[in-house]
Amino acid sequence: MEQESPEATFLVIQRTNFVERITIRFFKQPSVRKIKLDKFGAFAIKQMEFQSNVNQISKAMSEHFGEEAEPALPRLMKFLEILEVHDWIIWDEEEK
Repeated sequence: MEQESPEATFLVIQRTNFVERITIRFFKQPSVRKIKLDKFGAFAIKQMEFQSNVNQISKAMSEHFGEEAEPALPRLMKFLEILEVHDWIIWDEEEK
């Protein structure tokens, strides 16, 4: 069994669709899904809490992690794509 590090960061997602509610009720499944994030994902989520845009987050990742984060923008875009596909983020359109 893998030990969780004390600084592990998780994204906690409520299981709310119909099928999930059935499995929670009748099969005693957990009501939340915990997704363990790597250090880049945890950093990106923290930046989202500050309502930063994608370019700002990418730049902050590059500044914080240096070469280790590169290519920061494609990495961030893939992470956001995964979150979006699962409906775990809602995009806030900027005013034009």
